[in-house]
Amino acid sequence: MSAERPDTIELKLFHNNFAKYAFVKDSDLSYDGIINAFENTFTGFDHKHFGIEFYDGSHYVELKGDQNHLRVLRETIKRSENGRKGMLRSVEHQLEFLGMETSSISTIVEASVRLYEKLSKVHRMRLKLDHLKSIIIVTKPREPSLVPLTKEVAIWIICHFCVDVYVGEPFKERTEFGYDSLIKDETIKKRLKFWTEDGVKANAENISLAVTLGGDGTVLYTASLFQKAVPPVMSFHLGSLGFLTNFQINEYRQSLKSVLSGEGHHVNLRQRLSCAVYRWKLPVPQPSTVTHCTRHDVVRTNGGCKDCEEWPTGDPDFGTQVLNELVLDRGPNPGLLMLELYVDNMYLTTIQADGLVVATSTGSTAYSLSAGGSLVHPDKSAILITPICAHTLTCRPMILPGRMNLRICVSPNSRSTAWAGFDARDRMELNKADSVCVTASRYPFLQICHDDQTKDWCRSLISSLHWNEREHQKPLL
Repeated sequence: MSAERPDTIELKLFHNNFAKYAFVKDSDLSYDGIINAFENTFTGFDHKHFGIEFYDGSHYVELKGDQNHLRVLRETIKRSENGRKGMLRSVEHQLEFLGMETSSISTIVEASVRLYEKLSKVHRMRLKLDHLKSIIIVTKPREPSLVPLTKEVAIWIICHFCVDVYVGEPFKERTEFGYDSLIKDETIKKRLKFWTEDGVKANAENISLAVTLGGDGTVLYTASLFQKAVPPVMSFHLGSLGFLTNFQINEYRQSLKSVLSGEGHHVNLRQRLSCAVYRWKLPVPQPSTVTHCTRHDVVRTNGGCKDCEEWPTGDPDFGTQVLNELVLDRGPNPGLLMLELYVDNMYLTTIQADGLVVATSTGSTAYSLSAGGSLVHPDKSAILITPICAHTLTCRPMILPGRMNLRICVSPNSRSTAWAGFDARDRMELNKADSVCVTASRYPFLQICHDDQTKDWCRSLISSLHWNEREHQKPLL
């Protein structure tokens, strides 16, 4: 089929797995005109329930009523076979099937495909910073060489962008920072400010961007400052490894200018884990043993954590968000730990080991990797369970979906107490029958990419793990 007149555009329209052709005039190529074309072509189309996407040559892009989207659509049509063809499809506004508890095979498959497509769109989206309120600079602590650099970066931002810049409170008293001489400039005096941990937590919503100068530990510390919503984080590499630091400090002017000027950048939505500690307030249950196991049931003797298998209620005794991992270990105790693992309130197994690492995909390159865990792409919503020096070879690392709820309980059978650490912070002792509940956090860690999620991750692996540096095996001949 082809357009009959040079002022007519041929549109191939898809709706509910049906494809039909429609012809519109150049003058009618608007959002309303395309909606009318769908309504006239398909009797079941209702613009209240469906949106429109157009194919730009590589993937489908949502069509909106603004001129930018229409301009891109026109450019796509001009690049077509004869400069007069376009391809569009309908897509439901809301995922009504999410409210269904039971459904047909076709609906479940269609829901899975559509959710995957929408998630793929999220990963392709670019962050554009506008209406900047303030910027916080987090510098690697106890590193005197970074004081002049922090000063340089802060002053450069103030001189080039109308935004308040916060640096750590200790810098105010550092001689090499020279605060007294800096405030002779009225602009600097007005814009340069200092942050404390309590101040950041109280005013987190007013921070538009966090800039880190240091290594992976500085990034983890920055994540701990924001226990709820996290501002976009831009990390400059000044540490020893650099799995989480995407930008080079010698290019900070170009990189910051690109981000602060409103250019779009990909972001990594790194999943965090919400950890809640519950102390066992009742007498410790009697030890128990597994007496019978089948594919459908696990029967244990009276006592043990059978008395406390339900998910705890009430406020936890301690709670925090982790970006890397929760670590449970035996601390100074000489004996092995016994940790009971529950997945969605189902008793899974008792782990006898020196400890256990419960990590995010981001944390897969940290302690979990050292303990034998897998490398996982940070886009993957997953929870890694990695035993530390397990007593039996059948206790293997696992990767679970990020949506699962975990509970790790110190077994009454354990010969020792456990020690818990949350991103290497807030270390505390857990007694017998105490437990830690782990769920996916509602507040991901937003990290600005240098290129995109995959390229940044692959480059961090190559540089940090020194891949491709070993001399290749020589041929036999």
